[in-house]
Amino acid sequence: MELVEVKVGELKTFAQSEYFRQMRQIPVSSPRAYSQFLNPSADSSEVVLVYALTEDGALAGYIGILPASLITGDRHTHKVYYNSCWWVHPKLGKTIGMKLFYRMLQLSGGRMVFFELTTRTETILRTLDGIVFPPVQYGMKAYLGIPSLRSVSGILSVNWPVQELLHLIGSVVNLPFHIKNQRRLSQEKKNMDISIEYIGFPDETLWQWTRQFNQAMTVFRGYEELRWASENPWMIERQSPYSRERKKYSFSLVAHRWRHFWVKVNVNKQMAGLACFTSRDGNCRIPYAWFAEDDSETMGLAMLEVLISEKALSVTCFNQLVVNALREKGSKIFLHTKPLSKTVAWTVDVDPLLKEGFEMQDGDGDAIFT
Repeated sequence: MELVEVKVGELKTFAQSEYFRQMRQIPVSSPRAYSQFLNPSADSSEVVLVYALTEDGALAGYIGILPASLITGDRHTHKVYYNSCWWVHPKLGKTIGMKLFYRMLQLSGGRMVFFELTTRTETILRTLDGIVFPPVQYGMKAYLGIPSLRSVSGILSVNWPVQELLHLIGSVVNLPFHIKNQRRLSQEKKNMDISIEYIGFPDETLWQWTRQFNQAMTVFRGYEELRWASENPWMIERQSPYSRERKKYSFSLVAHRWRHFWVKVNVNKQMAGLACFTSRDGNCRIPYAWFAEDDSETMGLAMLEVLISEKALSVTCFNQLVVNALREKGSKIFLHTKPLSKTVAWTVDVDPLLKEGFEMQDGDGDAIFT
């Protein structure tokens, strides 16, 4: 079994190579490779992908590393690494999984963060020394409409025209819910001066405004890194030339419609909040949001207004400030809410950096990209 290592500076060339195009299975998608090639927290000489080949050249497994900057309350920046993917072939990779894992630990200098663990990965990590598990994070998924029929079309692998037809039927089915949500939101907002401004990526002034909410805390992503993550997603849209890669890569996320946008919220003509939204086929997330707890009521209404304007079918979030704001103001709007849990872990070398408290938002790790 041969281990092959790919450095940051080699990712773009690798994804454009004839060898990559001919691989039956690939260890990274093109959008991921091009995005990580631009990572401002990575050095070009750093290894960020390790994959294993059998003697006949078949892909047996791979593991991905995402360099990041962790900024502590004293404003010092520390290099850490996320595990962005870990896959082994069910037959060919039976003996390679842990070799890939230990190689990742070596390459990261032991400074690893594992964000939103799968059950299998969590089980493995709990058998190892040197891994710290903070309390489980609890969140919710709230439904504003009936999930898109496109999910059924994906399972059935029906063709594109049929998928579009199912999407149209779903839109008609959800129209009464959308009208109802608009009316109820108008009632909730009555006599309140809340304005929403769709903006590009926040400028330095807006970023400095967010500092008041994490001035003395550790944060997982600085300004330049957040800009890079926002402008270089890993999503593959259905019409993209890279959509064919979804059958060759285990972590590809394909969307028919994908949006990533920021909103600024003013209350009584004063800035009250800043939030980032992603929308994948009507299923939304709020990766980043900053606002004071005293403004939770108005921010809850503002975020609901954005979701309704986007004709969102659902919203998923773990940030407790956001969860509480949406749950309180969305009780008459949501059709149903489902509790969720998320397990996070990091190595003991990272743990001392988090002792003073830290800000972990939903977009930290690789969630901002998808």
